[in-house]
Amino acid sequence: DQLKAGQLSWNNETMGSGVETIDKDHMMLFESLNELFDDSGVDQLKGEMAGKFEKLIELIGVHLERERKMVEVSGYPRLSRLKKLHQFQKKQADRKFGEYKNGQITQLQFYGFLVDWLMDHVLSIDLQAVPYIQEKGIEVQEALADIPFPDF
Repeated sequence: DQLKAGQLSWNNETMGSGVETIDKDHMMLFESLNELFDDSGVDQLKGEMAGKFEKLIELIGVHLERERKMVEVSGYPRLSRLKKLHQFQKKQADRKFGEYKNGQITQLQFYGFLVDWLMDHVLSIDLQAVPYIQEKGIEVQEALADIPFPDF
């Protein structure tokens, strides 16, 4: 597939965490955001796009929950810091979605926010947690069985 201007492209060398599950979640979020970008070019009602944006916000919540669970199971000593970061990131996304739904920002502004948010999240993942997660690989995967990543 050829990317269009404005779409996100995953680069494992610069964005990969070294944890396959996290990277797959991030790639799925990239794909979902690219689908939204494609849909935004189609003449759709704001309500239809709001529903799609809402689904992406739900995916973000599930992803953050999955990351938190991985770090929790891994025994990473800075778990509380990561939880606070994720709470902040989720509140940011929810607030901006509310602004979009209320007409305070445009669809393009909300899409731009989501691109920036996702890039910031992917690039700010606490890489110090990676060795802990990798060491507890089987336990981490078992813990994630209760939190599947839904389709977009």
